Amino acid sequence: MISSDEAFLILRKWKEDEHPLKLQFAGEGFRMWLGGRLTGIDGTKAVFFPDDDCDGGALLDLAGCDFEYGDSREAPPDSESRLKLSSILTAQRPDGILFLFAEVRT
Repeated sequence: MISSDEAFLILRKWKEDEHPLKLQFAGEGFRMWLGGRLTGIDGTKAVFFPDDDCDGGALLDLAGCDFEYGDSREAPPDSESRLKLSSILTAQRPDGILFLFAEVRT
């Protein structure tokens, strides 16, 4: 587990670097992935827009989340994510909804 201050430092760096990310939303009965970039961090809120030409985006309130950070070396050796992703920041809200920010290898 990492602190929220550490988590927001990572998110701000990814935003400033305009680093490509995969964002997963997961909860009871659903899971969704988007590829895109963070375009804003304001307090405990993160703004994410897909790279594809589509209307929409995500405003994520990360207040009260528990954060974990790891890199692809922790994935199983035969895992596809080990080859495509560099690191992962997970934010779990008190209501159980999970946001997973995965840094795409470039």
